[in-house]
Amino acid sequence: MKKIPSDFTYSKYGLTCRLVREEDASFILQLRTDPKLSQFVHKVDNDLQAQIDWIREYKRREERGEDYYFIYFSKNGPIGVNRLYNITETSSTSGSWICKKGSLIEESLATSFILSEIQSLFDIHSGPFNVSKGNNQVVKFHLSMGAEIIEENDIEYTLRYNREKYLKAKNKYILLFNLNNESK
Repeated sequence: MKKIPSDFTYSKYGLTCRLVREEDASFILQLRTDPKLSQFVHKVDNDLQAQIDWIREYKRREERGEDYYFIYFSKNGPIGVNRLYNITETSSTSGSWICKKGSLIEESLATSFILSEIQSLFDIHSGPFNVSKGNNQVVKFHLSMGAEIIEENDIEYTLRYNREKYLKAKNKYILLFNLNNESK
């Protein structure tokens, strides 16, 4: 596993991705306090300073290679975020995936694909992840991408990707949504 540098950027599928900075706090807070967008993520108070403080603490985990929080930009500005956390030599958890209202499906797909590509670039192994049972659209997406439910309780599913199925589904979506066209 290689550490992701603090100045990391990645551009593909018409998006640019980088690690979250303090200046992103307002955008992240908008996503995380929007009742529709945030219904399946951990609740936060609508407190900008608390979000900035959280990012400062996150940056310490980032320096240790324990947690990476990404923000994605289209030509029109920021569109979403997601994270890799609980990172060990053999596993990581992905989550905190939110795209703003009005994001194109292609953009949402691209944020997921980019996160997977970043994992490959830095030899960060994908591990199990949780999705709330009521988050039907996201559960359906992950299943369509080759994830398998390996556990469940009253609140959530635990899923894990089958790499071969994931790559096959990813290629299908790239063709279906013409994501190879970098000029989007």
